[in-house]
Amino acid sequence: SLNERAQAGDKSTLVEAQALGDRKFYDEILDQLTRSADRGPTLLALASYVTRNELPVNQTLAKAIINSWQGAPNRSSTATALHLTALADDAELYQSSVEAALQIWRQGLLPDVSAAELRALFDGEFWVLSTRTRGSGAGFILKRKLASARRELETAMRVN
Repeated sequence: SLNERAQAGDKSTLVEAQALGDRKFYDEILDQLTRSADRGPTLLALASYVTRNELPVNQTLAKAIINSWQGAPNRSSTATALHLTALADDAELYQSSVEAALQIWRQGLLPDVSAAELRALFDGEFWVLSTRTRGSGAGFILKRKLASARRELETAMRVN
């Protein structure tokens, strides 16, 4: 019955699936809801529901948010994308969102985001990752990428 309700777009099925204690089943329900959400307000409403109820974010939702954000990047959507990828607790996924944000910023598509703001956002969301993820091999590579991004953004801050 939870699957049927999720197919109909009932987000409350996530709370019920989480209460069952089966992460694989919860992820299936979240995947189903993510697939049925479009890239616009429905997807953002789903992400908001998940974060408001302190539910786990999985890769499927984080990647959908990243794809949506890349289509219309701005200050708010950049913060949302980075936060949700950090909540997914996957160092490689967070690194790819950092790299994408840097590329979008370099292209001048985030004119309302300063180098200092972007650096603070990268660093702040890094600490959302679990200790286990930050200390993993992928976490080490992420730390190196963040150090490189910091240097680039600090140089840009000095130039401006």
